[in-house]
Amino acid sequence: VSQSTYGQLGTPELGNVIGGNGGHGIYMSGAGLGNRIQNNRIGVGLDGLAEVGNGLSGIGGQGVGGTTIGGTGESEANYVGNNGWWGVRLAEDWGGNEVVRNWIGMAPPGMAFGVNAGGGARISESTVENGIKDNWIDGAVGIQLKHTFYQRIEGNVIGFDPGGSHVSSNLNVGIDLVNAGGNHVGGEVGNAIGGAR
Repeated sequence: VSQSTYGQLGTPELGNVIGGNGGHGIYMSGAGLGNRIQNNRIGVGLDGLAEVGNGLSGIGGQGVGGTTIGGTGESEANYVGNNGWWGVRLAEDWGGNEVVRNWIGMAPPGMAFGVNAGGGARISESTVENGIKDNWIDGAVGIQLKHTFYQRIEGNVIGFDPGGSHVSSNLNVGIDLVNAGGNHVGGEVGNAIGGAR
């Protein structure tokens, strides 16, 4: 996805299965306002069980703004697992990106897929506001903010299974802040983090 606006990759009615690529499953470069990535299985087979991981991140982007990954509707979530780097990774973005209600390295009932090798979601080299909200995440690192400012991390469940009864054995760090400042972690809607060692 390069320098596009108001594009749609997957819809609530019909998503894509994206796997087996040597690089990123989805890669965005210079993509602008209004793009949506929804209801895709990235590194995850059509049955929700097969491992078809991509070599790098499930969703990667550089210089991206105003893009929604997932959404608030029940059929808008992406399922991202088994990939060789991060589940979702954004760098040097323009702000206004929202990563909302996805399953990243944590499978919902009826599916079974693995974590992403790098971790769940990462935003780096950003000085403008983005949001990571209401996602289910598992991995060695749940969420990482690196060299970032003014990000919002709210309502995520990191390291717990959907029933809340099982704590992950994968998680080393729930939320990792590296040279980051002015970020909003929790608040009225906090994050639930379990299993960090």
